[in-house]
Amino acid sequence: MRKAERIESIQIGNETSAFVEIQVGRAVSADEYEVLLPAMAFMSPKESHQLDHMNRVRMFSKACLVSKVADQLWDRVKVICTQPFNRSVGYGLSFIRLQSPEEETTEKQLAPGSYAQFGKFLLQADNDANKKSTNSVDRFEQWRISHKLSVADVEKATSKVANSHEKVKTNHDEQSNAEKSDIRDSASPKRQSANNNHIGQRQLEAKKPKKAPPFSCLLKGVTFVLSGFMHPMRGDLRDKATKMGATYRSNWDNQCTHLICAFPNTPKYKQVFGKGLIVKKEWILDCFNEKRRMPLLRYLFDTTGYKSGDDEIDSDHPSAAQPSTSSSSIMPTTFERTANLQPAQESTASSFAEATDSNGTDSDDIYNRTTDDESPTASN
Repeated sequence: MRKAERIESIQIGNETSAFVEIQVGRAVSADEYEVLLPAMAFMSPKESHQLDHMNRVRMFSKACLVSKVADQLWDRVKVICTQPFNRSVGYGLSFIRLQSPEEETTEKQLAPGSYAQFGKFLLQADNDANKKSTNSVDRFEQWRISHKLSVADVEKATSKVANSHEKVKTNHDEQSNAEKSDIRDSASPKRQSANNNHIGQRQLEAKKPKKAPPFSCLLKGVTFVLSGFMHPMRGDLRDKATKMGATYRSNWDNQCTHLICAFPNTPKYKQVFGKGLIVKKEWILDCFNEKRRMPLLRYLFDTTGYKSGDDEIDSDHPSAAQPSTSSSSIMPTTFERTANLQPAQESTASSFAEATDSNGTDSDDIYNRTTDDESPTASN
């Protein structure tokens, strides 16, 4: 403070502080302070945690101050703010005002044109000559008396203003309509050219071929289960599908999308029917050999639930009409059975040829004649 004064009352605006204490001292003894206002509570623990009533304002009269300290003169003030209940917020004061007994008398004794210092501000006393009335009625009366306008003059002035306003409005509307028509005429060829450019750009985008995914991502998003296959066919199918990015599951669950089945009506076929796509093994083989994701339509066991336009099933239609027959490498069992049957058929045919003579009759025929002869003597 500028000079030593007595403090009669204190007004404090809080800013998230739980307790505020005011101490006073003198410049002569800088380190000696006495308590003027003991620690006063501004926020409870609950309010501190919930940040309620952070800006509470409290006023303390002389009765709340320490009387022995309040009766003395002080020129230094020390404010101690604490917040022990919430350490994650900043705290302090929004404002503090100290009032002394001399403050009111000083304000009343201000002479016109003199200045009083309030903190860092200089206050000038109001002069009667500079005072202006802020009442709207008084201002209107002063204006009416100075101009002395009659009621008729006011009506004429208002009618002239209204007529001029209507004329300006009609001229403005006509001008705006003309400008709008010019803008429409000039904008129509621009719109047509913009539409043509947009259509041409769309056609170019449609003609651009889609980039084929890499081989390791051909079956990305496919989670499959195998049913009805034995080793080594089962392992071969699993390896080829996983190389193309598919995920293998031993049993069907909610994450599975495809069932690769050897033949219909297997237990897993009945389990998955109606829940996922049941596909022949040739789909895996053709995708692996063609190095592209083949459409599923030709490989489905059952197309009852097929919907036209499904990207997963018929988004791509290759030129070949049937699936690739490159599955001989994973069907050794069927091939061996066919090969084993050929020697037996050849031996049967050779024995039959040896038992037949040149005339086409069997050597063991008791009638020693062919059955092709249908003469009357043969029937006797």
